[in-house]
This record gives sequence, structure tokens and C-alpha cells, in this order.
Amino acid sequence: MLFKPLKCARAAALLACLLVCAMPAEALQLRVSSRRSTLAGGLAALTPQIASAACLGKCPEDPAKAEARRAIQQGSGAKPPPTMAEMIEQSIAQKEATLGMSLSEDEKKQVEAKVRAAYPGIK
Repeated sequence: MLFKPLKCARAAALLACLLVCAMPAEALQLRVSSRRSTLAGGLAALTPQIASAACLGKCPEDPAKAEARRAIQQGSGAKPPPTMAEMIEQSIAQKEATLGMSLSEDEKKQVEAKVRAAYPGIK
């Protein structure tokens, strides 16, 4: 066996493209004047199976993944943004978890002031 079988569709498509580009223009029956048109003619000569396997252009997307991506982009299924009170509670809980002890009332007021200063537009 001269060549090992290619396991990757992209590698197979690249090899096919290189072979087509290496052929003389007469073999492709094209009148070529530049490398760019040789490449375009070679890609047009590829079979649709190789072209689709290599995803030249936009690859087809799994419908389930596409729906999940659209839900994230459009915000459907997402919970509403947190209120100021929720953000303050989350910050206090995070700080208590980090320190491993509960905060005093003064420390809780300091955290609240920092959160309010960081997010002045949220009510």
C-alpha cells in the first residue's frame, strides 16, 4: 500500500484540492490565467460529498445545538436579571462562603455599599 488511508474528511478534501490544483489546466479543460482561477476551477470540480465533508463554506448544524444556541442568543428560557437586593444577598453569601464565617452587620453594610456603587443603575 503506497498511502495510508486518510481518517479525516478535511485532510481528504485538502488532498483532493491539492491534487486538482496540481493538474495542468488542459486536464481540467479550463482556460486558466491565474492561480486563483485554477483553485476556483479545482474546487468546482470537487464532488459534493467531499465539499460537504470538508465544510467549505457554512457547515450544516445539528438542529438541537442550533435551537440551544438560538435560545441563548435570544434570551428565551433565561431567568430575568437579578434585582439589587438579590445581588446584595448573593455578594454577602459569596463573601461568607469565601471567609468561612458569617459577616457582621457593619461588614454587610460595606458589601451593600460596594454593590450599589458598582451597579448604580439597578434598583
